[in-house]
Amino acid sequence: MCDNNDDIIQDKPKFKSNSLFKDSGWTTSISGYQREAKKFAKCLIENQRLTGSPYTWFVTLNIYKTMTPATLKTWIKNEWKTITRNLFNKKVICCWIIECNRKNQVHYHFVLKSCHTEKEIEEIFEAAVPARASVGGWHKKIDFVQSKSKRLPYYAIKAKIQGLTKRGWHSKDLYARKRILFKPNLGIRKHGKIGEFWAKPIEEIWDEKKKRAKAIADKLENGDVKMVAAFYSDLTGVHLRKVEKTIALEWDLAYVTSIAKGYREDGNEFFVGEVNDAWILKQRVEKTVSDGLQQEDVRSFAKYLHDSFGGGAYTPSKMERIAAMNCDTPEQKMWIAHLKLENNEFFSTTSK
Repeated sequence: MCDNNDDIIQDKPKFKSNSLFKDSGWTTSISGYQREAKKFAKCLIENQRLTGSPYTWFVTLNIYKTMTPATLKTWIKNEWKTITRNLFNKKVICCWIIECNRKNQVHYHFVLKSCHTEKEIEEIFEAAVPARASVGGWHKKIDFVQSKSKRLPYYAIKAKIQGLTKRGWHSKDLYARKRILFKPNLGIRKHGKIGEFWAKPIEEIWDEKKKRAKAIADKLENGDVKMVAAFYSDLTGVHLRKVEKTIALEWDLAYVTSIAKGYREDGNEFFVGEVNDAWILKQRVEKTVSDGLQQEDVRSFAKYLHDSFGGGAYTPSKMERIAAMNCDTPEQKMWIAHLKLENNEFFSTTSK
């Protein structure tokens, strides 16, 4: 089925062009869009980190008017220019993203950085957008951004991300069905900003992020760094990649090496040999945890830890992992022996 000349969308875009290189650009192909969207989403997340505070509001503006390439250009030149000027005059600081649907209608996402009340946002957008009758109708949706959400930037630009659908099914590309490409050469920008939204120029943010990624990769060439990261990931339950980033960027290499050396000298099973594969390390930890939890004293000690210090991130399963990983340490053995002497309730059955 060929694209209609009056459509602003690609009916059946290619997944990848015939180029020998990686696709780029918002209209080249699906893979090109995914690449650009991933870059933009990561820059949005990094910009949030640089500003030190979460985004405030997420506003969606749907325009009901059916667009053709000609009417879209007219809309951007007249109505859209008016909307952005009005928002700027009301001191709204945000980035915006334009999207389309299968009905050849457009909608905008606004990620706000400036602080307003919900009533102010309502009034600002009602005044900024032309009267509904004059543009064929429109509606808006206002959502408060609860925290430094990483999902929001991916949704706003329809970047590829894994997750659960509303029906509870796991999807490797959560927003694939909503990712609709504009036709090329329409003369429109995919995204832009109003006010001083970016902490730094977006290209500078992306270059710094790539340098950080390279620094992490270079540090992870060291086997001790990978071992210590995998060890603490399984000990605390924090995602391996997050621990790797923290250690690679914030810990001194000599300090990491000394930690690994200490565990190795203590005969810790996790650090025996020259294993550099994090997956294998995680399997080794899983075996250590499984073996440790075979001991009734360890299970009782985990219950004691959760009752005494649990709550928040320290769930019962995390306490079990901590107790199992340290089951052979002298400190934990002495602690258990002391609790038994005191006839602690968690050891009442094991001490008899």
